[in-house]
Amino acid sequence: MKRPSLDLLALATVLGGAAFLDACRSDDYLGPAPVLSASHMVLGTSTVPPPVHNEVGIDPISTGIDIPEGAEVTVTVSGLLHYSLNQNRPLCSPQPPVQPPGGLTDVGPAGFPEELYPEWLYTGHGVVAWIPERNAGVDFQPRDPSAGTVSGRLTGPGTLWVKRFPGFPGSCSNPDGGFPYEPDYFVSGTQTLTVEVVDPSLGIEVVCTGSGAPRGSSVSCEVRPQPAGQTLVVTGWMFTSTAGDVVARQTSDVTWAGQLVVDGRIDVTGTVAGHPASGSASVTVTARDWSTKTPRTSLATPGPDGLPIRPDSFVGQLGNSSMHLELRTDVANYAVVIADGGPNDAFTYMTDIPFETFDTARVNYPAMMNGSDWYRIQYPRDTKRGQITYCGQPRVLTLPPLVEAHEGTDPANQPNSHIGIFVNDVTRDARLKAENLAGSNPNPEPTRLEIEDAAYADSRAMDHDSRNNIKLPCVFTYDYSRLR
Repeated sequence: MKRPSLDLLALATVLGGAAFLDACRSDDYLGPAPVLSASHMVLGTSTVPPPVHNEVGIDPISTGIDIPEGAEVTVTVSGLLHYSLNQNRPLCSPQPPVQPPGGLTDVGPAGFPEELYPEWLYTGHGVVAWIPERNAGVDFQPRDPSAGTVSGRLTGPGTLWVKRFPGFPGSCSNPDGGFPYEPDYFVSGTQTLTVEVVDPSLGIEVVCTGSGAPRGSSVSCEVRPQPAGQTLVVTGWMFTSTAGDVVARQTSDVTWAGQLVVDGRIDVTGTVAGHPASGSASVTVTARDWSTKTPRTSLATPGPDGLPIRPDSFVGQLGNSSMHLELRTDVANYAVVIADGGPNDAFTYMTDIPFETFDTARVNYPAMMNGSDWYRIQYPRDTKRGQITYCGQPRVLTLPPLVEAHEGTDPANQPNSHIGIFVNDVTRDARLKAENLAGSNPNPEPTRLEIEDAAYADSRAMDHDSRNNIKLPCVFTYDYSRLR
């Protein structure tokens, strides 16, 4: 489940009990503006109350910390909540009591891993901090449930409020079905919020080598304090791809390295000279050269394969073709899951084209044989009747190789056949689009469908353009009464 957007938070705030702000304060009230000085960097601290049990949250509460206009601050929350099984929980279904999300019983300010409960709005007891007057929220990082400390930036003016949404469902009513009900878990622990003005002279420089290399190459990032010589303590790294995929690493290491398969941004949090600081750097990949890669192809040439011995149309009855593009089933031979603990850890990328074509070229050889009923109803030679010129029997015998080249019984040597066009288009597009399939869970289906649809449309267009190899100065008859 995605955490609510700031718009949802604003709505939830009103519904959750903060509507009294409108009655108590004017719309432009932003709280008192504290005076900042070099010796007064911390604007305030506040305790974020723990929820009583797993199914309830915490209604909006003001921290009483006012952030002056234009001040950029770091909001930090530290501490773990502990979830203890309720020993008085009565017997009910499900049994045993539900497991907390991820099986965790000690959880940091980020809350439990996000899970989907179709009938409930649960987001794991994570701390939500925002300025209601401006609907400005803090994007806490890292989003790691085990992290004891998270932080994020915010710019004033306004008064900071906090709340928690409910954690996860799990409770029982009394055996007779009545109340009071008993939750599965009680919650204890303390989490402290601190708001500190960002010192613009302190920062973290992130330097990455290997950015811009071909997809799958290694990137190595290291951090340095700014200004140089200050004490740097790293608390966490995070990679965010341009598609929104996230890899977080809770560590004090000053370097982070591993394979890179998608573009994104690397963020580092920590302290410089004892004060919260952060830094970031963009990293990119370039496409690999897949000009020699080709998709697997499977071609069937079953002859007439049900085409009528007495065709009544030239189109589709002397020959036809079918083309399909499918996802290969041997995933291990074309996809790699990264497992190096680096910025793209657990991401997947392709090492080969993951698609294969299944094509069938049908040719109605029996109908085009000397002596077939269709052969026999043709005129002995090209004959004009009124404004129409009819093809003679000798032309019937010239058709099989033309139909073969039209449908694609040998597509490698018939590039303008239906199957030849389809396979060549698939190859061209897959070299570009499939190479780009990478991320936390890349879905090849939209790419497969896009490539297949475009190749199929181009193949069918051949019937009406200059690539069509069957151009006759006459037409055939389909009047089988001529056999009498």
